[in-house]
Amino acid sequence: MKHVWQIFLFLAVLVSVCCTGCERKQAMEIEEETFPVVSSVAEESGEAYTEISRMTLFVDVRGAVAVPGVYELPEKSRVFQAVEAAGGLLPEAKDELVNQAAELTDGQQVYIPFKGEAVQEAADQAETDGRVNINTAGAEELMTLPGVGEAKAADIIAYREANGGFSSPEDIMQVSGIKDAMFQKIRDKIKI
Repeated sequence: MKHVWQIFLFLAVLVSVCCTGCERKQAMEIEEETFPVVSSVAEESGEAYTEISRMTLFVDVRGAVAVPGVYELPEKSRVFQAVEAAGGLLPEAKDELVNQAAELTDGQQVYIPFKGEAVQEAADQAETDGRVNINTAGAEELMTLPGVGEAKAADIIAYREANGGFSSPEDIMQVSGIKDAMFQKIRDKIKI
């Protein structure tokens, strides 16, 4: 009788170990299907890593929204989607000052002013350092940079629209006509 219990216990442990191994293997297979392994591709080619890292962007939403904070959104999201992620506008929001159709860029701050808040105060809160954001600035703002006229501003806008924006301030040198000498003049006046 004692041997029967030992055999039974041995078989129970064996079945348990086998089932646990099967479950782990299934979980690993599901994980591989759901989350493809990219590290080996990324090591061989910086391109694969860049594509994957640009699939989402992070945006800081502030001001008259229900839940201010940093939100992760899909690439090519618009301001209205960031506002929705932040719980929507508060009743006291002065949203007519914000272009909600504008495309977002990674690291951008969206500020929704409150009713009664001076327009300049809202602009000052959104842009505190005085540098020009080369991913979001319009032609007029770009032309405030030394050496950037109407044609060069149009080239900067065309480049960022064709390439999905700039990853670093140095990337502006990829725009035709902007070389190292010009970059040195504007480097402290621009940001992304």
